[in-house]
Amino acid sequence: MTKRKWLLTSASLLGAGVISIAVFVQNAFAYTMWTGESSLSNIVKVGSTLAMDTNGDELTVVDNGAYSALKNQNLYAAEVHDVVYKPDGSKDGQGDWPFLQADVYGQNANNGYLFIGDSSTGSTNVSDWVNRLGGNVNYVENYLSQNNYIISLQDTAEFNKHLQYDSFAALVTASGAYFAKGNSQITDSGKTETFNGKSVPIENSTYTIYETNPPSANSISVSGSSAGVVTQGQQATLTLVSTEHLSSDFTHHYDAVEVVNNSTGTSSWILGDNSDDISTMQVESGGSGQNTDTASFNTSTLAPGSYTAYFYVRDGVDRPAATYAETSFTVQPGTTSGTTSGPSITLSANPTNVPAGGSTQLTATASEAPAGDTIQIIDESGDNTLISGNSYQSASNVSATTSASDDKPQTVNYIANIIGPMNSIVATSNQVTVNYAGAAVQPNTTSLDLSANPTTLAVGSPTTLTVTVPPDPNSGAAPSGEFVQIINSDTGQIVTPGQYTGSPGFTYGVNDQGEYEKYSAPYTSNTAGTQNFEAELWDPGVTPYNNPPSLTSNIVPVTWVQPTVTLTANPTQVFSGQQAQISYTTVGMTSNDYVTITGTGGQDMWFESSDTNTSDNWAETESPQNGDATKVTYTAKLYNTSGTLLSTSTVSVTWTDPTISMGANPQNNVPGEPSTISYSVDVPLPSGFSVSITPTGNGSDMWNATGLTTQTGTYQETEYPASGATISVNYTGEIINDSTGQILASGTTSVSWNNPWTGSISLSANPLFCATGSSTSLSAITSQPIPSGWSLTITDETTGQIVSSMGVSPETTQYTSYKAETDTFVASLNDGYEDVGTPSNTVQVVWSALSEGVKYFV
Repeated sequence: MTKRKWLLTSASLLGAGVISIAVFVQNAFAYTMWTGESSLSNIVKVGSTLAMDTNGDELTVVDNGAYSALKNQNLYAAEVHDVVYKPDGSKDGQGDWPFLQADVYGQNANNGYLFIGDSSTGSTNVSDWVNRLGGNVNYVENYLSQNNYIISLQDTAEFNKHLQYDSFAALVTASGAYFAKGNSQITDSGKTETFNGKSVPIENSTYTIYETNPPSANSISVSGSSAGVVTQGQQATLTLVSTEHLSSDFTHHYDAVEVVNNSTGTSSWILGDNSDDISTMQVESGGSGQNTDTASFNTSTLAPGSYTAYFYVRDGVDRPAATYAETSFTVQPGTTSGTTSGPSITLSANPTNVPAGGSTQLTATASEAPAGDTIQIIDESGDNTLISGNSYQSASNVSATTSASDDKPQTVNYIANIIGPMNSIVATSNQVTVNYAGAAVQPNTTSLDLSANPTTLAVGSPTTLTVTVPPDPNSGAAPSGEFVQIINSDTGQIVTPGQYTGSPGFTYGVNDQGEYEKYSAPYTSNTAGTQNFEAELWDPGVTPYNNPPSLTSNIVPVTWVQPTVTLTANPTQVFSGQQAQISYTTVGMTSNDYVTITGTGGQDMWFESSDTNTSDNWAETESPQNGDATKVTYTAKLYNTSGTLLSTSTVSVTWTDPTISMGANPQNNVPGEPSTISYSVDVPLPSGFSVSITPTGNGSDMWNATGLTTQTGTYQETEYPASGATISVNYTGEIINDSTGQILASGTTSVSWNNPWTGSISLSANPLFCATGSSTSLSAITSQPIPSGWSLTITDETTGQIVSSMGVSPETTQYTSYKAETDTFVASLNDGYEDVGTPSNTVQVVWSALSEGVKYFV
């Protein structure tokens, strides 16, 4: 794959709807913003022009999501950073989080797409960023998914790796935040790279993002026949004042009003039917600034008395106000002489007892509902049992009928509402309950109990393991035909023979649930310690062992006790001249017992012939040299007073004189070629020791590290020497005692990058003026022979097309254009990793759509 560079003007990096300038700063961040992509590009500055290089892997767009301009495009990605300000203008204090920018390969339009890892691939980026910006995670994730702000990419250089990202710009907007005008801020990173034969600075890019406050519910008032008092059955008016802090791009907010009877505590919604989500609230115009909304509602369903109304508001990105607004009002009795009680509605279901999967018919009948009102039937369970989901809406103000069905056995409640202007609830019906019958079929056995008696005993003594199979929960009868066995759950070993329920191996008993069965067996251990046991059951007709068990019991631990000695060492891997602590402890040791300690393999070993302490320790130091190792093996034995061996324990400690080796692959490189620098320690590094890597030389991308604790490590270095120059780096790796600074071992390696090319390239074309459909002959010649493996490339800069690429000079090729245009050609030398040296002169060739017989004069 040929990788090339291209120039992008600052203006061309501004994409539609997002702002971006690409940059990569080679640091390690705890926060990972992309899913598995680690090879990224740089932004370099050439004069006043910004250019994205192609050091990073090329990414092919597999699914462009909402971005039609990205279809079938190739991208390069870079790392950019942020500063987030709170609504009060102060920084949010959460530091610099990176995210990803991708630019279209080979073009300088529609560039600058900002991305972060997609949550469906396991990344927590979406929720982390939304929480940081004060947004609603569920809303943002749904917004990204529903608007297809997700793209999929394929990495063509790293094992065809597939990657998935979410739009970061869309996430910021959907979180209620916004980018500051004039993004991004470009600063010099202090690093450079060779670009088109010149050393140019690498740039950093930082985006400023501002959070906004959630909305506020300012006030609510209820007006009727007089201030704070409304008459039952009459229309009342709500006046709701709120403030939304989003930008003017948002056009709506969402209201909900709940009223509570202060005497009974009864609650009902007169605007919307909940406040937890914008889909359950009343949509209102105005998404920015202070907004005043009004709505009328009928008080016929409110009994006379004192009420409190609560006003809830959410903004256009589904963020709730921190607190609700409230007001009190009174409903006074209405006059009854010659009048009715106002609109009302009743609901019925036929039948009310339905088999699971069957259906019932719901009928709502309204009385005195004003013209223009509608009828709504609601499933209060939220299980979408109505034919239209959880809600059915009829245009009639007289009656409405719909059907309901549920495959799940359960009880569901339904209500009906008269819906008036502004979606206000004028009246609410009685509640109707429908029972969808049909109990789930239970298996014959739903639990299994295992017990042991005793649970603590001497070595060589038996415990009795008992498994109890309960009655059939459907009939109370004793289960039959089920295979039961007991295993050691730590090892999987079968410790008792299996038996079938109903066989003579089981005994029967009766409890208040019916007839149960028990199976008991003894088990003896001659080894001290705790063993865990578990019973397994296979249903009738299921072959044991060939299938996993259908049911398992509780786990029962049983402990066999015997005097024991335990020998330990810390650490067990020690470097030469360092100390290891050897210790023993005992369990159950009496005053007449004693411990012996013997060791083999060392010079400074611990020895005990008759230690009566229940625990003891020894500090040992060994000092092998010249890469050798000393392994000391200890044996502790516990005896009783008569000399009978009760317990034995062993432990080994190894002291090593470590070595470290360094390597570079390859050692001799061309410009832009990556070399892998590595170190390897011949033994694992104990705690308290580390590796440091120190470079010397004239490289700009050298490995310089301390505190490395892994046994091996690698680093990929790439250098870009100028024409005729060589970059050489010598590496020294050292093993260091972190507490003393002592160097235990060292190793070295060297690596170089050589640019042998000091020549020039000349490009010519003949003819320079052609009729459309005619060819020109392009010829490139170098002043020096082309190094082996390098290529001389002729490129049409106008179209970005590589016309010819060969390893010889001179290089001649033909180029034809079938349309009237002027193309600019250039030749350059490529070492397989990057363009090397100064490109040739440029040549322009003109194709014209001229009549036959017309000649060119130059």
